[in-house]
Amino acid sequence: MSRSRSSITDNDASTAKANLSDSDGSTAKAKLTDNVASTAHSNPIAAPGRTNRELNYSSVRGPVAVTDRPFIDDSALRAFNLASIPQPVHRKGGLHINRSLVFGLLGAPDFASVNSVAGDRAGSSFGLTVDYEFANHWYVGSGLLYSKRVFAAAPQDYHVPQGYYRQNGMGMGNSVQWIKGRFDMLEIPLNLRFDFSTTGNTLFFASAGVSSYLFTTENCGYYYEFYNRVVSKQFSYASSPNNLFSTLNFSVGIEAGISNSFSVLVSPYVKIPTRNIGFGQVQLNSLGIDFALRFAPVISRRR
Repeated sequence: MSRSRSSITDNDASTAKANLSDSDGSTAKAKLTDNVASTAHSNPIAAPGRTNRELNYSSVRGPVAVTDRPFIDDSALRAFNLASIPQPVHRKGGLHINRSLVFGLLGAPDFASVNSVAGDRAGSSFGLTVDYEFANHWYVGSGLLYSKRVFAAAPQDYHVPQGYYRQNGMGMGNSVQWIKGRFDMLEIPLNLRFDFSTTGNTLFFASAGVSSYLFTTENCGYYYEFYNRVVSKQFSYASSPNNLFSTLNFSVGIEAGISNSFSVLVSPYVKIPTRNIGFGQVQLNSLGIDFALRFAPVISRRR
């Protein structure tokens, strides 16, 4: 009886345990199935039909790059930025400084001659000049110079009125050997200049023109033979200012800038007479070298 009761008890316990195991297994399996289904539905990583036991690292995909970026219309923002940025101003040329007017302080030694006979010393010229650039490289120039021209002439090249030597106690004229004199005069040049070469601050030029003479005084010494001795008589003459365009002027030179406004000039020249001048109506040639300090002020600035 006791053995039978014990057997029944064991059977009941086994049955209950088996039922409990089956119930727990079914419940866990159902929960696992529901979890897998919900994971497969909510997570695209898990493929349909797979259980939780079949998931592994190979089944999980890595991060996916976003290739299709969303389009954002920023045209209004870009238009605002472009409008707010100041645009550069494009100018056709740079600043043009007008220095077309040039003033000069000039000095020159001068060597005069009459028919190749030179004076016994050098003369001189000094004064003010002004040049205007009317076109690129072209200048027209003038000025006012005080000139001393020292000359010597043979009697046949110095033309006095007939009977002048006899009237002034110098014999019949055949005894006069030399005439030496000096012109003190105002000179007004009118020249055209062309700058034909420029290197850095240095330029080379050529010029040509004419000069008019306004005489102040003419001093002459007549050297003649008197009783086997050479003596002289001095005379002064006032000359009328009617010697317009008396010489042709030719020169070449070099000018070098020493600052933005100042430059120095060196220019050899020759002056060829176009007419006879003075009391003795001589053909006065001269040559020399001009030295000048020139100043070019700023007339205007424009672009």
